[in-house]
Amino acid sequence: MLKVIDWNYDKKIDAFSIIATMSIENYLELTKDSEENFELQRKIISTKKNKVYERLVEDLKIGCTIPPIVLVVRNNYEKIAEELKGADPQLGVISNYLSDINNEQVSILDGLQRTNCIRKAKAELQDGNAEIYTAFKKREIRVEFWIDIEFQAMLYRMITLNAGQTPMSLKHQLEILNIHLLQAIKNVREDLEIYTTKENGRRNNAKQYQFALLVEGYNAFISRSPVTDAKNEVIEELTRISFLDTYVNHGKKVDVSKYINTIVEIDEAICQKYNEVPDSEGDSIQFGHQFFGKNPYFIGVCAALGRASYQFSEEQFNERIKQLIELILADKHDPIGFSMLNDLIKAIPNKSKVGEIQRELITEVFEQYLMLGRDFETAWMYAGARVKSR
Repeated sequence: MLKVIDWNYDKKIDAFSIIATMSIENYLELTKDSEENFELQRKIISTKKNKVYERLVEDLKIGCTIPPIVLVVRNNYEKIAEELKGADPQLGVISNYLSDINNEQVSILDGLQRTNCIRKAKAELQDGNAEIYTAFKKREIRVEFWIDIEFQAMLYRMITLNAGQTPMSLKHQLEILNIHLLQAIKNVREDLEIYTTKENGRRNNAKQYQFALLVEGYNAFISRSPVTDAKNEVIEELTRISFLDTYVNHGKKVDVSKYINTIVEIDEAICQKYNEVPDSEGDSIQFGHQFFGKNPYFIGVCAALGRASYQFSEEQFNERIKQLIELILADKHDPIGFSMLNDLIKAIPNKSKVGEIQRELITEVFEQYLMLGRDFETAWMYAGARVKSR
């Protein structure tokens, strides 16, 4: 049985928080498959791979308490919200309403790993002493429900709730805070394969991208800078979120279609041209799909495209991109000069800053081609002289 014991209103995100107790059996039924209801939730970590979670499973069997698990009621919560907004909200009435929700209506916002540990403990007790198993299922845990919460606010809360717990990667945080960008890109191009950190997709061809890399590339495109600091991006995104105007005024609204279509067009041309091109020593320069699979190269090109987009009119920009595509696909060996790139990378003196130098190198070379009209061979020579002087 579910029993509401307290509720509160969060002025920051304009949503209601409800604290309730419920049996482990009811909780596991309510959250069955709910980890799949939120596509950017982290993967479940196996207890066998984490000694802390393995210890928690054993502690749960003997009755340890855990912090409240946080759930979001995603839909059909109108009656609950109406009661909470009334003059005298009744906990019993709210309890009855919450008791009617099902697993398709909830997502786990915080407590995915704890939920997995509870399920693991239940499974291990199931074939043992019947009395202990029954007592375990009836044991009560505390659950926090968020009601009437905007999606962007839910993402904000997800980030802040996970602070200080099992580390959430910076890539994952950027994905969460830019989920609106994912949908915008999908609206522009339906033919892309976009992988989140949860999916661990591997790029083998054009039009396949890690979502976190697309986010960083978009930031480089609109800022016209190859220098990215993931930690600062997360902080800036959190600061930028507007809860009064979610989706409409979300900070960095720039022409996503221009960004993604240009990137895909260049990507397809490079993958078509560079299947496997040997350099003078017989080694493979680059498989085409690997070029945009590398963070420094992708970010560098995006920054250069952003500068050209900012400098040129739409017609001029499109003409330069058309010329670039024609050059890549022309009947010429190594038109972009990957062999020169590889030689320059090997010559970088400060290996601790190799990623930063690579981004700046790629940005400068593509900027020289797009904006100054230099051929790639000349551009690599100019850029190379600067690299060797660092």
